[in-house]
Amino acid sequence: MTYINNNKNMIVTLTLKKEIECINVDMAEHIYESLSELKDKKETFGQVHIPNFTYGRDKNIVWYECDYIKGRIIERVDLEKIVWNECVLREDTFTLTNYGCPNYIWCNDSHKLYYIDLDDCRHASYDERMLKWNKEIKAGK
Repeated sequence: MTYINNNKNMIVTLTLKKEIECINVDMAEHIYESLSELKDKKETFGQVHIPNFTYGRDKNIVWYECDYIKGRIIERVDLEKIVWNECVLREDTFTLTNYGCPNYIWCNDSHKLYYIDLDDCRHASYDERMLKWNKEIKAGK
């Protein structure tokens, strides 16, 4: 995220880097491939946006660096409306698979909704998504 500070005398760029050390290279490859597919499909989640990101892998370590989204966590009512439609009911089996409110941020500047837990995406059947949704929503996340 790039913005001009309050005094209008600096341009500030904020990024977030996440590094994941996997127990083996197979798991690292799986996460890397999921990030690659997310990069290819980032424009297909409707009202849920994916921040710009780069990613890489070195043996059993996977990392990604993305724009930091400055904003507020989604409220449950919006989660149940937007994330339900765009992620749980999605036709493509590749989807975002963490339905907790803290993973969805309303951007202060663009007023768009962003998903921020980028390594938590994968292929999941409709039934798997429903089970995960029901578990997370009932748990009140």
